[in-house]
Amino acid sequence: MKKSYGSTVWKLLREYAIWQPGAPTELGDFGLIKDGCFERIGNIRDYIGDVVIKSKANTLDQMSLRSDSTWSREGKPEKKVAVTLEFKKNNGVLLSAKGIEVSSFLEMQKAGALIAQSPDWDRSWFVVTSVRHADRFVLVISKDLKAAIEGPEDTIDGLMQGDPGDMSQVQLMGAIQLKLIGNAGPLSVRLHQMKSRGPSFRHLEGSDEDVDELVLTPYLAGVKE
Repeated sequence: MKKSYGSTVWKLLREYAIWQPGAPTELGDFGLIKDGCFERIGNIRDYIGDVVIKSKANTLDQMSLRSDSTWSREGKPEKKVAVTLEFKKNNGVLLSAKGIEVSSFLEMQKAGALIAQSPDWDRSWFVVTSVRHADRFVLVISKDLKAAIEGPEDTIDGLMQGDPGDMSQVQLMGAIQLKLIGNAGPLSVRLHQMKSRGPSFRHLEGSDEDVDELVLTPYLAGVKE
């Protein structure tokens, strides 16, 4: 389930999913990737102190993500509809979110230079340099290949288009593994990792010795399905 969610988020956003969705996560957090998802250990402030690293935030509208699937919509009495999802693999994912804000570090190399000064930093750790947060999201993971959602027409259509509303009158049918409804919080991150840039070749400019510098480098290894 977790790996399927992580691979879906990576495939459609090129970001690493947070597990569980909504778990407290902020810029400067560090951790590991497990089953394709980011799991937090701590924050770089533990190593660099309370130095301010400038950041920016971009506000987006909404988003809807689904694992590889087809879906059909059927009208029901009393202005209701039923949507049937047929996933290509088990543990199919439907994520609908609105009120999206993406926060990102601006001073990446400043952060990297400060981290490089810490002798206790573990270079296997990943640093969160961008966070995607939602004011409200609905996540459904279906164990089986088929799942159905039935409810008021406006609510179901909004859910499928990335505008999750009042889900109190919505029915989920099928073997639902995970259901998170009406939550708010972080959904995914972009990561950097401390890597060697190689010899500085300072000896070519004078008498300085070469230094094998460490810098924050984007981590873009894919998540396998």
